[in-house]
Amino acid sequence: MDKTTSNLPRAGGALATWALMALLAGWALAIAYQAGATPSVTTFQTAPIEGRA
Repeated sequence: MDKTTSNLPRAGGALATWALMALLAGWALAIAYQAGATPSVTTFQTAPIEGRA
């Protein structure tokens, strides 16, 4: 951290961190957007099995 010149692995790690944060933010937005959508199947119906109550 005290170097006066750039450190390539450190810069790569910072860029990878920002890229991952952008990816996860987009993923979170997609999940939030889909949560407001109406699901295609709204209810589940089950039929009783004969011999069981």
